[in-house]
Amino acid sequence: MLTFLITHKLLPNTDINAYSGGLKAVGAGLGRTGTLSLKAALAIIYGAPCYHMADNIRYGQSGFWLEACHNGKTPEEWQRFYQCYAACVDLPACFFFAETHQAFPEAQIILSTRSADSWYNSCKDTVFLMQPGNVNQPWGVWFFQNIMPFGPGRVWRQMMYEVWDTRYFNGDYSKENAVKIYNNWIEHVKRSCQQQDKQLLIHEAKEGWEPLCAFLKVPVPDCPYPNVNDTKEFHKILCECICVHLHAHAYVSVPFPVENALRVLTSAPPLSRSHVYVLLCFQ
Repeated sequence: MLTFLITHKLLPNTDINAYSGGLKAVGAGLGRTGTLSLKAALAIIYGAPCYHMADNIRYGQSGFWLEACHNGKTPEEWQRFYQCYAACVDLPACFFFAETHQAFPEAQIILSTRSADSWYNSCKDTVFLMQPGNVNQPWGVWFFQNIMPFGPGRVWRQMMYEVWDTRYFNGDYSKENAVKIYNNWIEHVKRSCQQQDKQLLIHEAKEGWEPLCAFLKVPVPDCPYPNVNDTKEFHKILCECICVHLHAHAYVSVPFPVENALRVLTSAPPLSRSHVYVLLCFQ
């Protein structure tokens, strides 16, 4: 079942209802900086879930982030939202790292990074294609965000437009602009932590367990550091998330072949939007 695939791929070895201790680590790194590997690593360290964009899509929580953009959230609201999570990483959570840390002052801040060029190359075939302001958006993603008027796709689209596109990119996903935004974000996080006298770990996935565990003051787990979320894996997770929502909102009422949908959901023209709808419903 698709729900089985989602549960076991995005939340491995953790039970979201079995933990209630709140955040112990706050991720400030942008997406595609090893955040899904970091999510898995922090879940192993704490034996509890780590919040990630995948959780937002899975649980349909984009409305919460829209409210955070418009009106902010009180420390009590952040505490309630993250009650069942030991850590948070990836966007949109990273954009609120300072506010989140105010609600969890004992949590450690982790800035996941990679080289600017490799970050751009990773983004251009994955998260950039998901952005509402990007004219090269695949038809399957367009379908998810626009043809489901009462579903989570449209709310997700609005949320991403406000927390990502209008605040930073303004529709310009060129390499020059993207690299500039990426470097500016890293400097912003470093400057913010320095001004507030907060400890900060700058971490790359290739560094593995040792610096992460030393910073968090926990033992090094007896297993390899997770290595997940390459481009192919990103597309598959995206397909599974979209398909679950299509089932939930009665756009598809029969068991749905994720593997066959992968090509459709991440394809560019000449597939028309009507073709996407037919393929989603009848494959």
